[in-house]
Amino acid sequence: MIRLIFPENLWPRAIALVSGMWGIGTLFGPAVGGIFAELGMWRVAYGSLVPVAALFAVAALALLPARSHDTDERSALPIPQLLFLSASVLAVSAGSVSEGLLATTLGIAAAVALFGLLMLAEARSANRLFPKGAFNLATPLGRAYATVALFAMSVTCSDIFIPLFLQVLHAQSPLFAGYIAAVMSAGWTAGSIFSSSLRDGGITTVGRVAPWLCIGSLAALALLMPAASDGAWPQVLQISIAVTGVGLAVGLVWPHLLTRVFQVAPQGEQDLAAASVMTVQMYATAMGASLAGMIANTAGLTNPGGVEGTANAAFWLFATLIVGPVLCLFLMGKVLKAPTAAMRSGAAE
Repeated sequence: MIRLIFPENLWPRAIALVSGMWGIGTLFGPAVGGIFAELGMWRVAYGSLVPVAALFAVAALALLPARSHDTDERSALPIPQLLFLSASVLAVSAGSVSEGLLATTLGIAAAVALFGLLMLAEARSANRLFPKGAFNLATPLGRAYATVALFAMSVTCSDIFIPLFLQVLHAQSPLFAGYIAAVMSAGWTAGSIFSSSLRDGGITTVGRVAPWLCIGSLAALALLMPAASDGAWPQVLQISIAVTGVGLAVGLVWPHLLTRVFQVAPQGEQDLAAASVMTVQMYATAMGASLAGMIANTAGLTNPGGVEGTANAAFWLFATLIVGPVLCLFLMGKVLKAPTAAMRSGAAE
């Protein structure tokens, strides 16, 4: 909708505005979830989302048009691709609940095979889920999608276990632990809003700074989080700064990453490219959550468990996540380079 409604020069600001909505969610989410957890009724937190979903459904029916006025064509769902995409996440999830190395390895291998089937189905189908060049790192579009996925996974993998680590290792209540984890999303929102008005040289600068900021923040978490404490404010403050740094790093480049996807999409597939950005982000988020569980369980979160197992899991989780922004270092220079006509045409090669 951003690509259709706003002129190109406003795309980064519109994307930053959407990121701001995540900030609103992180303001209320930990409070509501933390209250349920404090009362020992954490399962009710899921039930509380039912009326929210109902309200969303009513709003959609009331506000969205019944049909598009731009075209009379009906677009069928790419069912095989969606099944392969979902199954690859489930394969990693299944491997993550086991403490054995064999099950973990089989889960990853199955996910890779299923993703290969997704690519094969995309190549043969006239009804695609992604635009041409989406899986090719030699194209501007492929590099942009890969960077979006890596940064999204860095945030998700980091964020998902932080409340648990803070409760077990740093004596924080569920409510306060939730709010410390929420500062990552707040950092993302602040970074997006700050960088959304940047142009040319400013975009290049944040593209260079963001991966290093993410690497430094994850390295700090790998050192600070496993060091169990009584929850005194100096340790918690240091952890909070590192958590914020991860979100801030991603937020700084996020509006410009998504803008580049819009700009370098193949001619005639701009709408598909823009729509599939959310598919890439959600897939990376789901895969990141599964991989985080796999790393944490393998590192001892449940066996031996306790402070020792949780500390070991925290170290290996954050240390392993550094790989993502390191890879982004090699991608960012080309991804955030101002698109030319050659880059646009090369997106489909």
